[in-house]
Amino acid sequence: MFASCFQNTSAAMKNARIARLKWPMSKAALGAPRVTLDEMVFDIDVPRGSPVPTPKDAPLEPVGEAPHGATISVPLICLALARSGDKGDSSNIAIIARDPACVRILRREVTVERMAEHFRDLVSGPVRRFEAPGLNAFNFLLENALGGGGMASLRIDPQGKAYGQMALEMTVNVPADLLTQKAPV
Repeated sequence: MFASCFQNTSAAMKNARIARLKWPMSKAALGAPRVTLDEMVFDIDVPRGSPVPTPKDAPLEPVGEAPHGATISVPLICLALARSGDKGDSSNIAIIARDPACVRILRREVTVERMAEHFRDLVSGPVRRFEAPGLNAFNFLLENALGGGGMASLRIDPQGKAYGQMALEMTVNVPADLLTQKAPV
């Protein structure tokens, strides 16, 4: 009984080794995706995208001046989405613009200093910001932010999963006329 289990296991391991030798495969080698409904089979045409520009290909926009005219203070959640998690005792927070037109505002308003001030009661280490130009996003690394992180932490959120939502509570100043523009579809 156990011998056949081990034989199947070694065959699976051998197949896994063969698969590893052939990897990485190109997307073209994978073929078109197929969907089967009842007995009908459909090939799905996946359009080819354009390459994502690298930072050297796509220079960052300047921060720009503070908006002229009337401004209004709104929660960051009006302009962005967030996702967060941990790496040891550090928290990563991705701030993702809801619209590419908001990136310039986020670049100006959501600074390392503002993020450090916003999390002053939770973070005792440095805060760093990295820009992801092709994604219209910023990643913030907050060091010494999780009370040791994981199982070492006595905090309610030892993996920093709530940090993204907390960041979205930060207020940012936006031109008042931005709020009267039609929302993107």
